[in-house]
Amino acid sequence: MNILNVSELITLQAKEHPNRKSISEPIFKNGDYAYNSYTFTELENQINRICNMLISKGIKKGDKVLFFVKPNLDFCAITFALFRMGATSVFIDPGMKKKYFFECIKDLKPDAIIGIPAVHSLHLRSPVGSLSGSASWLITKLNGDFEILLKLNKKVWKRQGG
Repeated sequence: MNILNVSELITLQAKEHPNRKSISEPIFKNGDYAYNSYTFTELENQINRICNMLISKGIKKGDKVLFFVKPNLDFCAITFALFRMGATSVFIDPGMKKKYFFECIKDLKPDAIIGIPAVHSLHLRSPVGSLSGSASWLITKLNGDFEILLKLNKKVWKRQGG
């Protein structure tokens, strides 16, 4: 088999080992650690669901997607979905100071941002969707309107061209 994309390995493992754990996430609960996990089939299904949702929101092959989230199970699924779609993923530490966040946006000129709610509270644009039906993953499609981002750093809300 000729693997063209690392996400294809998930598809292959889902066929060969559907019920085997693929990834686990530690969670601290009642003074002890427990683990949430995806099997390869669950991860494959989540990747496909996220791909379809991202495509429906206008994210496409070649888009630069700024990824500003805390690691968890869906972090992995979103990462593989972006790889599968051919989008360029740019990972940013969610603990980054706002000043450096805006510098990254200025330099990157992303097509979309997938981020934690704190990112979207900066009013970059209204979020157009969420993953897993959860408020912890929001997507903003920027549509090339980067002036909003740069002016926000100065506490000014003004849409480009209007």
